[in-house]
Amino acid sequence: LDGLLPGGLAAAAAAEADAIPLRPVDVAIVSAHRAVITAEAPPALAALRALLDAPSVRRIVGLALGRALEDGKLHLNLWRLLPGERMAVHPDGSRYAATVAIGLNAAWTAENGGAIAFGTPGAEGLAVHSRWLPHAGDAFVFAPGPTTWHAVEPATRTRWTLSGWWFW
Repeated sequence: LDGLLPGGLAAAAAAEADAIPLRPVDVAIVSAHRAVITAEAPPALAALRALLDAPSVRRIVGLALGRALEDGKLHLNLWRLLPGERMAVHPDGSRYAATVAIGLNAAWTAENGGAIAFGTPGAEGLAVHSRWLPHAGDAFVFAPGPTTWHAVEPATRTRWTLSGWWFW
């Protein structure tokens, strides 16, 4: 969903993101920094959360993916990945009805890396068949499942995204 967010909202969310305290996450598939975004988050980030959990957005995303997205079942994270940090190849959990990612990166290019790459895992890594770059204001939604293998590719600069899941 290219340009889903108005430029001002994406820029405000990015500015707030830079000021939020983040916790390091260093587990088997993730090396990054995260904050959970609740209704009590700073204004732009709280507005994005409210937008994603609005009945009309849940309905549209649910219809597009062929899944009902229930009220109150959204979990939203703010992620910061520094150069060298990663999200390794994984499918999303079986309790996830839908996954969303929103880019918060101004002037992001393919040369910056950091794409969410989808493909088939193999002995030599992920055989990529599609990528999504986290441009400011762009969103990507997909129906996760046990075969929706994806990873976040290395980036050459700090990468900010909001990502979340509507649960079954």
